Amino acid sequence: MNLIKQVRNLVNRYIENPKHLSINFSAVDKLVDQMVKDNFSRQLLDLNQNDILKELVANSINYCYFYGRYDIKPGGGAGDMYKIVNEAFEKNENDLSSSISEIIKQLSKQRFPLLEQRIKHLLEVELLGENFVDYMVRKYKNDNIFDEFVETFPGYASDMFLKRASLFFLQLYRVGGWYRYIVEDLFVPADYQVPKMLNHFGCIEYSDELNNKIDFSELIPRGSLEEIEIRASTIYVCDVLAQKTQKTISDVDWWLWSKRDLCKNPFHLTITTDY
Repeated sequence: MNLIKQVRNLVNRYIENPKHLSINFSAVDKLVDQMVKDNFSRQLLDLNQNDILKELVANSINYCYFYGRYDIKPGGGAGDMYKIVNEAFEKNENDLSSSISEIIKQLSKQRFPLLEQRIKHLLEVELLGENFVDYMVRKYKNDNIFDEFVETFPGYASDMFLKRASLFFLQLYRVGGWYRYIVEDLFVPADYQVPKMLNHFGCIEYSDELNNKIDFSELIPRGSLEEIEIRASTIYVCDVLAQKTQKTISDVDWWLWSKRDLCKNPFHLTITTDY
């Protein structure tokens, strides 16, 4: 089973005749012109095996920081979570079990939302993370590594669009140049910020009803047609942007995410561990 192809097949089924949004291809072409003019270069770092393990730990709990409103994050955002992870690894001299115990303590202390789910996903990584990262390094040229990753960690498999799994490999590529041969096939990690920016640039146009729900911080349930169409169209449009700009999906994702502060509009609210 090729999970990357499976996600794209699912995406195509939902964008054939969406009910709650539309794709504006003229706006997509304008955004292509804007993106082509920008510089995408970044300096790569020398990642070691422990860096990859630390990224896996952080990635496993990188979701849903808001509480009630898009701009209220009681425990802090992704930057605060990464700080907790980095400090725990440093304090415990890279001992995984001790680091995860410290991370759970700090997440509890700072009252991060979805705490029970975050603990569950951390314990999955504690059980299998070191062995799998060692396998990733030893079996670097392995076309099945993405599928095997998802199969190893059920906390990732539950998301039909595999956002965090995609982001994990994109992060390793962005930071250290790892797994380009996987990234060349990957889809964008469909989350809150990327669809917000595609809507801001006019590439995805929401129905009036969906716009009102987002503007007034109404929850959009996980697995609802509205939420699925937002994420499916995000993946589809980003594939088009990557193809037309001749950039990787990593570049497209980073460019859109880095522009997120240009738009002060709220993003859609879905309580989920998927993103």
